[in-house]
Amino acid sequence: MYYMKKLHLTLCFIVFLTLYSNAQVILDHNNVSANISSSGTFFNNFNAGLAGYEVPKGSGLSTIFGAQFMFGAQDVNGSIYITSGGYPNYPSDIFSGPISTAYSDSTYINRWKDKVWKICKGDIDQFRLWWLCNNGQLTSGCDTVTAPNLEALNAIYDWPAHGDVSVGESYWLAPFYDFNSDGHYNPDDGDYPLIKGCCATYMIQNDAAGSHTYSNTQDSMGIEVHTMIYQYNTADEINDATFIDVTVYNRGLVNYYMFKMGLLVDADLGNYSDDYFGCDSSQNVMYFYNADNFDENGYELNPPALGIISIEQPLASFQKPAGIVNGTPSERKQQYWNQFNGLKADGTSYVHPNGYPTNYVFSGDPTVPTDWSAAVAGFPSGDCRGLMMSPSLYLANGQSVSNTYAIVYERSGGNHVENVSALLNRIPFYLNAVQTNLEDQCQDAFLGMVEASAEEKGFVLFPNPATTSFTISSITASILGKKATLKDLSGKIVVEFPLIENNQKIDVSQLRKGIYLLQVGESIKKIIIE
Repeated sequence: MYYMKKLHLTLCFIVFLTLYSNAQVILDHNNVSANISSSGTFFNNFNAGLAGYEVPKGSGLSTIFGAQFMFGAQDVNGSIYITSGGYPNYPSDIFSGPISTAYSDSTYINRWKDKVWKICKGDIDQFRLWWLCNNGQLTSGCDTVTAPNLEALNAIYDWPAHGDVSVGESYWLAPFYDFNSDGHYNPDDGDYPLIKGCCATYMIQNDAAGSHTYSNTQDSMGIEVHTMIYQYNTADEINDATFIDVTVYNRGLVNYYMFKMGLLVDADLGNYSDDYFGCDSSQNVMYFYNADNFDENGYELNPPALGIISIEQPLASFQKPAGIVNGTPSERKQQYWNQFNGLKADGTSYVHPNGYPTNYVFSGDPTVPTDWSAAVAGFPSGDCRGLMMSPSLYLANGQSVSNTYAIVYERSGGNHVENVSALLNRIPFYLNAVQTNLEDQCQDAFLGMVEASAEEKGFVLFPNPATTSFTISSITASILGKKATLKDLSGKIVVEFPLIENNQKIDVSQLRKGIYLLQVGESIKKIIIE
């Protein structure tokens, strides 16, 4: 349930929602429904003034009120630069579109303002098959192939692969598959977007199109920020997760000898007024949990834990950021920079209870009464924000740096702190998962490409997806009598049997939902069990 919170945000919404409607899309391809906006803050339903990261999907309960990237840099002269997210039609340091010399031009505005691209793997697969059939690259099974729907075609043809170099934009923008290797994105030539996940959104932003009115620090860095937010629909805990890939390009003239990138998350675990937070620096994660075992007017008994894992970049610091006090732009920049480096805004260090300075606040295990947690420290529960930052990186002109974040959810049946322990114990699983080809588990990916060549492989499977059983038909004489094996994606054999007759029915009612591979000799076909 949503609670009116943060007076300055509430007043902002009251004023601006009467005047503006912010363009945003919903990414809800698994058990999470996430609002995505190119405003500079995401996971917030700006149009309604509500939290915008619902999990479980359809529950009306959210774990995040909003999130935004934080960037800081220092050049060889010691000058500091700060870029923070913002709110739609309100103070911001980041703006829609690539770095350009034509921000006020109508062509630029129409192309880039408030744009979030959304596309799913199933739509891309269907487009690929449709193009191959229409261009004579594939003949078998093409009589049943139809074009993707108009929304999918628009997303594919409008994919922001290139910028306008005549107005200073980079030619290379969003990633794509170049079918004929001519260096130009053209779906008519068989090109298509490259995404991660079963469904993804893509945004391009910059920090140079306007004044830095959110941080009130004036100077832009000349950075361009590309963000892909994506989800997988699986039969395991990945189904409760969302991933964020962020790449920062330095399009300016200044080399940054110290560049910091991070993520600020305003977590609201149902009822926002009774939350705690902490971190595990050894696993590069910050997390949020309920201060007691009952979340009033929210998740209620055994409330969940929320984790954000920094996958590519180590966790260099974690804290609950304090508000930046009024001052000159130079003073404000220094306060931000102090926090980005794990210090308090005034430049002093956080001190661990054992007496040494630390960059990691509440780094103890909340299930251990003697560890340094928010509860042990007597920290008041309430509305919690967490700031996780990378180490100092080198970002020269023309170079880029990147990171991947995994937003994970744990409610495995324990109490509020046991869910934290379960989340931390599961982090190796998430790290291993992102190293595998999870796209194979996209249960709604278009199957026609496999089905079109199934007869050539000696058999046909139906229905696909299956629930309790599937049938093997059109078995050719060359494979009749051979052994068939059904394997999971790890290669483990789960069912083994001989092909003894046409239209042979296979019982899979006891198998877990997911993707399996049926192999007969050299022929392999994918089957989805749901």
